[in-house]
Amino acid sequence: MFNKNFYPTPKPLIEKLLKPYENEDYGKHRYCGKYKIEGKILDPEAGKGDILDFVSDKLDQRHRDSYYCIEIEPELQAILRDKDYILIDDDFLQYNEENYFSYIFMNPPFNNGAKHLLKAISIGDDTEIACILNAETIRNPHTKERKYLIEQLEKYGYTHEFVKDAFADAERKTSVEVVLIWLKIPAKESKFDFNFEFDKQKELNFDFEIEGNLPAVKDLIGNMQIYYDQLMTKYLDHLKAEYIFKSMHNDFGGKQDIKANRAEYAKLSKEVKKYMWKVVINKLDVEKYVTTDVRRNLDRFIEQQCNMAFSKKNVLNFIEFVINNKDSILKQTIVEVFDKLTSRGYTENRLHIETWKTNDAYKVKKKVIAPEYISYGSYQSASDLKTYGDKLSMAYSGTLDDIDKVLCYIEGYEFKWITTIRTAINRKFDEIGKIRTGDKFDSTCSSTFFNIKFYKKGTIHLTFKDEQLYQEFNYRACHGKNWLPNDEYRNWKGSPKREKEEPQFSLAHC
Repeated sequence: MFNKNFYPTPKPLIEKLLKPYENEDYGKHRYCGKYKIEGKILDPEAGKGDILDFVSDKLDQRHRDSYYCIEIEPELQAILRDKDYILIDDDFLQYNEENYFSYIFMNPPFNNGAKHLLKAISIGDDTEIACILNAETIRNPHTKERKYLIEQLEKYGYTHEFVKDAFADAERKTSVEVVLIWLKIPAKESKFDFNFEFDKQKELNFDFEIEGNLPAVKDLIGNMQIYYDQLMTKYLDHLKAEYIFKSMHNDFGGKQDIKANRAEYAKLSKEVKKYMWKVVINKLDVEKYVTTDVRRNLDRFIEQQCNMAFSKKNVLNFIEFVINNKDSILKQTIVEVFDKLTSRGYTENRLHIETWKTNDAYKVKKKVIAPEYISYGSYQSASDLKTYGDKLSMAYSGTLDDIDKVLCYIEGYEFKWITTIRTAINRKFDEIGKIRTGDKFDSTCSSTFFNIKFYKKGTIHLTFKDEQLYQEFNYRACHGKNWLPNDEYRNWKGSPKREKEEPQFSLAHC
């Protein structure tokens, strides 16, 4: 199960861990939650999210933007993302971002729990820590690390409770005795704590120098990291200047709130990291292959990815993830377009094949009705249409672009260089201009892949130009749906069309 240190935290043990946070007024008042936990929560060895699941289920405050996690296993990271927890890194011991957490609830690996708890203590800043440790960690402090941990625990006035058989009935069993540890790390002196004394004898100097250009760093990632660090430093200077201004203003009768705003600093940090992640993702040039549905899934993944630290390791891990999943992403796009063309409202586009695996199997016909439509005279009366006419227009769902993107992928074409279905139709609309009732007009045009005919009543008919491309699209889609008989699959795999090198995501600039 994942790795030797993965022991999902059983629910009874989580209840014991969070017992100090139980609300004494729970049950006495209608709107009173069971636990008094408010603020940002971090689980730094989150596993599949058992502790965060428990917390989010019990708290009245159920906003996913309060639940942060770190996890080293990629499969478990995927589970956490699916639950909408904010994944911020993959290695807690290497974590070095400026985030501030009100609580750290943790179940670190039994074999090096001391190192993990010391890390939690080091990043704590007005933070309450509740930790599950192997009992031997504090019962037998025979190493320098364990001795130092005991010193730190005693420094912050910890409390603890030993628990036997805590994992006896757990999802993954072990006889290890554990100890529950609770402590509070007080607020540290912060770069947000500005000290200011106004010296009236000093001259005010408004001169400043504009720094030179950033170093010519060839590495895109490193360059953006440098820029990020400089930007955040300048923003901190801005906050300090604002703090000084407000202090001085208050001396002259102002009513300024001079509390430094960490939230704004964190908000800017996330905003800038999101931009940098999008730069990297754009360099992968994946947009030209994804359909609207895949794009939504990718956007959601990008939003989650933007919570990760922007480091070279994390960026390269992300690129590796995209490359490893390239084929599945592109196969999904083909099946999605096939399903749209043959959906319930477009069953006339289906061509059933009797010899195939199932009676439900079918191909797309060579001539199909597109699942987008033409709009004409929607907001005009019959009299106005007869007198003034109306221009043809096209409703937009993204499906036509999806069809072209899939065929570009199969043929190895660049989407931006082809004449798309949408472009061809809109050019024809411009050529036709306004149409009055009874007017005759040429309703045919041609895109890179299709001969097109459209009708004022609303439908668009597409006919594949290339027989080989038509068959290839069907084979790929039906293979993705597991419909192809073995003999047809072998013939398709051995066809000359298959020998063409498939297009790759570009990594040239990454």
